[in-house]
Amino acid sequence: MIPLLLALLCSPCEASSTSRTQPISEIAAESAAVAVGIVVAARTEPADHGLRTRYTVVVVESRQGEPGEELTVVLPGGRWEGLVQRFHEVPLWSEGDEVVVCVPAHGPVRFQGLLTVADGELLDPLDRGEDLVPRTLDELARELRTPHR
Repeated sequence: MIPLLLALLCSPCEASSTSRTQPISEIAAESAAVAVGIVVAARTEPADHGLRTRYTVVVVESRQGEPGEELTVVLPGGRWEGLVQRFHEVPLWSEGDEVVVCVPAHGPVRFQGLLTVADGELLDPLDRGEDLVPRTLDELARELRTPHR
């Protein structure tokens, strides 16, 4: 099976400014698929805007839809030759990280639909703190079974 390639087609400036913070449950509900997976490869290379990293994610569970067995997510930033480049709202994953990827029906993946999981808790790259809902994988699964308007 050919892995699904999910490229975030925006500049670092666009990556660092979001006009509206949409709740994760809404992003997930609007997605064609929601996958929980493990990052098995992270390859960083120089790009026009600095660094870009291509992550290979093996899907271990589908929370919604059919994401396939493997996803490739390309994000600005990364780690390369001792340098680290980060962008606001963009996760910086490592091999072995458990992640959630909300796969859109159309267009590029939204940064807000990419999360890291630690001990079942969702880590939010937006630092919404107490405003992060849902906060766990189980809560996300319950949210996806609840109709949204």
